[in-house]
Amino acid sequence: MDETTLFFIQQKIGYQFVNPVLLKQAFISSSLSAATQNRVQNYQILEFIGDAVLGVAVVKNLASEFCYVDASGQFVSSVTEGNLSEEKTRLVKNEKLAHCSNVLEFDSYLERAHAYFLHDRKNKKGDLIESVLGAVAIDSKWNMEVLSRVASELLKYDKSAENATEKLHNYCEGKGLCLPTYSFWNNGTRYDCAVSVQTVNELFVGNGNSAEEAQNMAAELAYGYLSTQNVTKKQTVDQTKEISISKKSLTSVEMLNLKYVKKAKHAAAKAMLNFLENSKQEEKSIPSRKLIGIGLLKRAMILRKEAF
Repeated sequence: MDETTLFFIQQKIGYQFVNPVLLKQAFISSSLSAATQNRVQNYQILEFIGDAVLGVAVVKNLASEFCYVDASGQFVSSVTEGNLSEEKTRLVKNEKLAHCSNVLEFDSYLERAHAYFLHDRKNKKGDLIESVLGAVAIDSKWNMEVLSRVASELLKYDKSAENATEKLHNYCEGKGLCLPTYSFWNNGTRYDCAVSVQTVNELFVGNGNSAEEAQNMAAELAYGYLSTQNVTKKQTVDQTKEISISKKSLTSVEMLNLKYVKKAKHAAAKAMLNFLENSKQEEKSIPSRKLIGIGLLKRAMILRKEAF
């Protein structure tokens, strides 16, 4: 996980880590840990901690919202104990956690030694919410105010208000496609986000006043294209488009320095190698990759994770 990804995950959850290694660990699968003979620790112990912390944080937030100490010094609630219990159950159940994990795209950050089946992925989504909260608990030295705030940030997404990121995630899962990959760029007061689906030769770019806004815009463009074209795994297997960027087009981007030109060229070369390996076809002339959305292909390629 690169520094750019770490930065934007911290933005999403509203917490800056003192020890970012803990946040990285929250996205290490047991398969990767086993592959390294436990030299790399996985997220499971953090999930265990986060599971307990989540319950306490949710209860604290509910008590702050519905309860108070009256003039006589008694602790009273504006709703019944049953109401509080129901709301707590709704917030911590796995379906809710999985939905929030989808919106936050946590599953796309999970580092694993090998791919796993779709039903396994669904079972692990909620775990990532808990592992991230567990990492925050350790990093903040169990600061309850911090934990309550981060828990609220992680759980703020309502199923009834499904956003574009969630729709795109669900579409890819339903069609058997690879999960979307998001890359971000901060250009001062504005944010750019590029999203791609590995076997779909299109790149979708959005921008906004926040990383979340830019991500949703890019996801909306991607979802609109995929759903309109009814793209499925079977269709993407036969696609044979080459990703290419010319030096001339790169240098036409204003204020693009040599460091980023090299990164973009590296990303293009790596993408081409992946294409040749996956398609097992002889190299031939194929049209350039099409850019859909706001921004330029030159800058979007820099955003790709392979470049960092």
